[in-house]
Amino acid sequence: MHDERDYSAIDLRDASEYPLDVRHTSLAELPCPIARTLDVVGEWWTLLIVRDALLGIRRFEDFKQTGIADNILAARLNEAISQSLN
Repeated sequence: MHDERDYSAIDLRDASEYPLDVRHTSLAELPCPIARTLDVVGEWWTLLIVRDALLGIRRFEDFKQTGIADNILAARLNEAISQSLN
């Protein structure tokens, strides 16, 4: 089924303007372990960090080579550690 809604007037950088069915919904409470994992690693910087970790990167400075800002990298690494992704 094709969606006929017109999203051209929406500022795609401002999620508050997204239709409710497009906004991110937390998957953390679902019984599915894949869904709960996606809730943690679904953000695209996190996926790149996981990729780099799987390739053997371990140092903060080496993760920065992806182009991620220090504050975002630190936040994503802290979240991964708090969710036991280490």
